[in-house]
Amino acid sequence: MSDPTDLEDYLNACRARVESQVAFFREFADVVSRVDADEAGGLEPMLESLESDYFNSLVIVLDVYFAGRLTDPPPPGPVATEVAALRTSLVEGEGEMLPRAAATLDQRRCVLGLKAGDSIRLTALSFARLADAYFAEIERRHVG
Repeated sequence: MSDPTDLEDYLNACRARVESQVAFFREFADVVSRVDADEAGGLEPMLESLESDYFNSLVIVLDVYFAGRLTDPPPPGPVATEVAALRTSLVEGEGEMLPRAAATLDQRRCVLGLKAGDSIRLTALSFARLADAYFAEIERRHVG
């Protein structure tokens, strides 16, 4: 994918998918909150667990979107490195930031600020911040 226009179109499509997924979850959470308040059903704890599982999984998707798509890329930026560290830790570390993954991070430039041993439990807000920064970094470094 050497044509920046093609990459820009792809980036925008990925960004739109992610924004749609975040919006869908927020709508779902709003409905669950209203039902929970009406029926005192205790759904909030399940929603919190679902939220972290959902957005942790979307970090893996975020990383895969650009795997192999960037030809002759410059070294990854701090946000791409953070996303890769999160993906590695989620896949191999059972939800905790692995020491070897954390060692690749520049803590001063991290979006989430997770350290080795920290539990990875993203929320809609933290994932949206990470995704926005990730897409902006790719756009800056690869689209121009």
